Amino acid sequence: MIKRLAYLCLVCSSLFLASCKKDDPTPQGTDDFGGTYLPLKTGNKWSYEGDIKYDVEVTDNTKAFDGVLYKELKQTFASGVASSYYRVIDGAYNIYGTVPAHPSLGYLKQIILKDNVKKADTWTVELTTSIYSKAKYVYEVLGQVGPRTVKGTSYEDVLAVKLYTYGVVIIPGSDPEETLSATQTTYYAKNVGVIEQTSSQQGLNVQLVSKSLK
Repeated sequence: MIKRLAYLCLVCSSLFLASCKKDDPTPQGTDDFGGTYLPLKTGNKWSYEGDIKYDVEVTDNTKAFDGVLYKELKQTFASGVASSYYRVIDGAYNIYGTVPAHPSLGYLKQIILKDNVKKADTWTVELTTSIYSKAKYVYEVLGQVGPRTVKGTSYEDVLAVKLYTYGVVIIPGSDPEETLSATQTTYYAKNVGVIEQTSSQQGLNVQLVSKSLK
């Protein structure tokens, strides 16, 4: 639910800034797009403050990727509105969004969270941005960290996931060169969603200040 990953966007926040283009609304009559740590019922809303301020809302719009429908999350910032698309499949929290620096690549897929994970579990997503470079995202489960208090509200069941973002330069005839460019920790509360996000990058630290869940 955050601006640069979209929900973290919160968010995967610093990864994606979603396209503002909208498909025709497609009411689904179902709310089974979400998961334990990301409820995606139509009308759910979250408001965040910190380095940036924005609101997130689950709409009744969907978009198909590889024949599967994903739910739209609309993020409203002072500078405008953006969208990304989410669905939990077999316990994996999938997001489709666009990379700001490479809009020609279109929508790209990330997995930002998984159910039934253990502390120190990791998974990696790589996105090729050109023939000479790619982005590498390594997710590490920090485990249960609750209770955690955010803006005066205590959350008991909280799962923390740390994201390591690497820039990879591909040199013909040599081993790829990796550089760690940023880290980001996202805190997910059970049946609530993202409650806080901290980052080594300036401008990406946010906290949940209010919510309205169906």
